[in-house]
Amino acid sequence: MLHASLSQNLPAPASIANQEIEFYDETHNLFLGSSKTNSDGVAVLAWTPPPDISLGPALLNATFRGNESVFLAPSVQWISVTIYARTQILLELERNKLAPGDWLMARIHLLDDWDKPIGNACVSVEGTDAPLLGGVTDSQGLALLKMVCNTSWAQYGENTIVVHYNRDDLLYFSDAHAVATFVMSRIATSIVLSSDVPLSNLGCNNINFSLAIRAEGKALAGAPVDVLIDGVHSLTETSNSSGHIFILISLNRSLALGSHSLRAVYVGSERYEPCSLEVEFNMTSLVRLNIESDTPLVIGEWGSLRITLHDTLGRPVANASVAVREGPNQLFVVPMNGRTTVDTWFLVDSTPGRHKLSLQIIGNPFIINSSTTVDVIFWSRLLLDVETGINGYAFPLQKVLIAVRVSDWWGNRQGVLLQIYINDSLEYETTSGLDGAVALQVRAPREEGRYSFVVVATGNEYELEGHVALTVHVRRKIPASVEIESYEVVPPLQHIELRLRIWLLNGTPFNGPLFNYTWLDVQHTVVGAKNGCLALYLKVPSLPGVYTLHYVVFGPCVLVSTGMLELSLSVSDIAVSQGVGFGPLLGTIVMSVSLVAFAVARRHTVVR
Repeated sequence: MLHASLSQNLPAPASIANQEIEFYDETHNLFLGSSKTNSDGVAVLAWTPPPDISLGPALLNATFRGNESVFLAPSVQWISVTIYARTQILLELERNKLAPGDWLMARIHLLDDWDKPIGNACVSVEGTDAPLLGGVTDSQGLALLKMVCNTSWAQYGENTIVVHYNRDDLLYFSDAHAVATFVMSRIATSIVLSSDVPLSNLGCNNINFSLAIRAEGKALAGAPVDVLIDGVHSLTETSNSSGHIFILISLNRSLALGSHSLRAVYVGSERYEPCSLEVEFNMTSLVRLNIESDTPLVIGEWGSLRITLHDTLGRPVANASVAVREGPNQLFVVPMNGRTTVDTWFLVDSTPGRHKLSLQIIGNPFIINSSTTVDVIFWSRLLLDVETGINGYAFPLQKVLIAVRVSDWWGNRQGVLLQIYINDSLEYETTSGLDGAVALQVRAPREEGRYSFVVVATGNEYELEGHVALTVHVRRKIPASVEIESYEVVPPLQHIELRLRIWLLNGTPFNGPLFNYTWLDVQHTVVGAKNGCLALYLKVPSLPGVYTLHYVVFGPCVLVSTGMLELSLSVSDIAVSQGVGFGPLLGTIVMSVSLVAFAVARRHTVVR
């Protein structure tokens, strides 16, 4: 656009409108055109230099030829201009969707206004904030520029680059620029299983499987993948050239039996998006299950069993209980309560012999071998009820009567072999009768001493023998036992009639002993007793209270025996003795005899 302003100076500066202004290119001797001034005195001419015009400096003028009718003189004005060729940039991106690390390829074609290539020209590429690189066009006006796409100059999402060509004041090419956009984003990735995760068991030392990591359907090499088990980092492996990752997990005590989660995580990079894969797997195991007993399992008795249950690493099995069955019958269930060994008791209720017990683990579905069988023996124990006519003492060569009854869990046993040993020497043997009873008689040894009399019932298959051991002291002098048969207060005589029975501890009554006693601080002696019976007539005290009768028994065959009797007399007892009333003696009499017990016979039941 060419502009020329026309004004007059006198009497005052003023714009001149509606006057013809002519424009000329003096350098090329060309009439460019004319235009009338507007109300502001400005004439405007739109001029486009022709394509064949010479490039470079040119002198233009605007000529006003004057107008006599309005008294305007001619006028001319010159201006120097430089004519440049209009240049254009054709910009083409090889790809407009890129990821960090990709090459951004820009094809630049620089042309003049005749669409002729401009060679050996410098072009530059700018990003959003800074210049990136430059290049020079070839003879065809082409420049192929490439740069690595990354986050140092581009951002995720849409980005713009501008290609600049700066004006050439020697060849008279104008400046130009071109704009192109591209999108930078990370490449989507995925992790897949390339082999199945095994239902692992602790019979192995480890579990192994493989993963594959892909990016846009292709293998992604060199990608570090973290493996987490139940949220805890276990290991980090890097994918190989084919994108595979081989996972090897060592089994240890930290992995309990049960379900676990395995998570493979790729955290991503500047170029690749993160991804993960989560799979569930079960940790199973063979287990060791056994029961044992330190003592025989006897029918009718509480049997002790030790149950052992653990996995291959020796760990307890969580939530597990052991059900013990015999055939279709469940005997009992034992909760393990997180322990490897549990001692339990159960009442043995079966038949003698060998039995097969089934052990079933319940409560934990991650056990491979959840059941097993064991052989056990249920025993019958022979029981002996033994009675003797002695109380631990016998004369040398005295015949000792022993009554025995044999029974077991079922009842009385007939035909059981019975043997009597004295200090491990077999003295007598027989078999039990129809009701399991038999009477045995053996002689005490000739020599004095302490002897062990053992009655043994010999069992057959699946029967435990029974035995009863008796300790017998063989003596020529034997302690005596004093027993109270009866007593009463006799009012007319004002005395207490106390009837005693004196026995030797070998089971025979004592006839004709010497019996000394002290009552109310007065000593008395009584000679003789018939069949061991002795009557004493005691003076009634004048006051109620507890009174003691001390005695001594001795004789030819008696080991001197001493003791005392305590009599508690109440006010009513004293009144009865004085004839006020007649009634039974209401006090309690406690008798203590030193060295010996009072029972004539003892009943023994010993079970081994």
